[in-house]
Amino acid sequence: MVSDGDKTVDQQPTKIPDWLNETFFEDIFVEKQRLDRGKFKVKINSTSLTGGAGENYTSTLYRANVDAVCDDGSIKSLIVIIKTMITAPEMKTFSVFTREKHFYEETLPAMERMWAEAGETVRFGPRCWKTNEGEADTIVLDDLGAEGYSVGNRHLGANLEHVHILLAKLAKFHAAGATHYRKNETTSSLYDNILIKPNGKEFMEKYLNTIAPVFLESLSTSSGHERYIAKLEKSTENVYEKLSAALTKDDSGFVTLCHGDVWTNNHMYSYHGSGAPKDVLLIDFQGPYYGSPVGDLFYYIISSSSLELKKSTQFDELIQYYQKQLAKGLKKLNYPGAIPSLRDIQIEILKRGFFGMYCLYSILPIVLADKSDNANLAGLIGDDEENHKFRYDLFNNPLFHEHLRSLFKIFDVRGLLEFE
Repeated sequence: MVSDGDKTVDQQPTKIPDWLNETFFEDIFVEKQRLDRGKFKVKINSTSLTGGAGENYTSTLYRANVDAVCDDGSIKSLIVIIKTMITAPEMKTFSVFTREKHFYEETLPAMERMWAEAGETVRFGPRCWKTNEGEADTIVLDDLGAEGYSVGNRHLGANLEHVHILLAKLAKFHAAGATHYRKNETTSSLYDNILIKPNGKEFMEKYLNTIAPVFLESLSTSSGHERYIAKLEKSTENVYEKLSAALTKDDSGFVTLCHGDVWTNNHMYSYHGSGAPKDVLLIDFQGPYYGSPVGDLFYYIISSSSLELKKSTQFDELIQYYQKQLAKGLKKLNYPGAIPSLRDIQIEILKRGFFGMYCLYSILPIVLADKSDNANLAGLIGDDEENHKFRYDLFNNPLFHEHLRSLFKIFDVRGLLEFE
């Protein structure tokens, strides 16, 4: 599900928390920048709430600019994002903090080292400065915005140039994940897929059973969907079981570490002076899992490519571009298994196509939604009148239905709307 009880489910905080103080940052300067405690003073230049309703469903983000003023007159600066997880029980059930902490502290550095050892510098995401588990589960990361990176417009989506850069980086990510998986044999249970973990079944079934009727009803009020409704009604039955089948890894085939949540707000681009995209970095690693790479491909292309790109029916060309980049990366990292061909990837797309349909009706409408104070977990599954209205608006968004018209054509000719 797109990632970004009490007040933390229902509303974003409106002030900076008391714990975000000099002592909090002092530990970072001591542990990460090797300053001697007692020989510098922390100066907080600024802290601010960033993001907002509809931009992040599972965490609150703060931006901070901090200096360590040393006794010898030197200054060490720190510009960071502080990410705190919401306190909803579902987030504890899915172990999102433990997973993300492990990824930033261990897995991400290991994947980047693999590329460095192969002779290429590859950066996948921001550096982690600090993690803290407690009343507020917190991760402190590089502020990529200070390095010139920025998030795209989720309503406009990515054009072909941006999509190619993302798919190339994703292919390198998958190449490292697959090589690490095959060479290390033992894997962390943290990277079991959160959408199909047994302890998450109750929440997922509630979510899926809540949104499916609203989605199906919206199709009857928007033109151009009539021929697909009967197929979709069948396909949205027993969704959890179909989703589990689509996402369960198959060790007889190609398995990699998937990002799990590749949508517009979870990657950031840097640009050349000409305005052309230069690089892209991934962020928000709450949901990595071992599985087929087509999970990330479905998720990204459906949720984050532009309407124009969807209308151009270049889906197969995008898959072909990705496969070429993946094969090149696997060869460079000396992957110890069979490199998946384009045919192999296309077979996986057919085999796991239900996940594509899941992304179509459970991820895409959230990505395209207008900003709303109800854009949170309660808005997606709650029973209050305002929650029902939020879901109605979500699925009756005209922009969502414009995307559906193009996606239904792509899916229908592949038989990806027919899941009995």
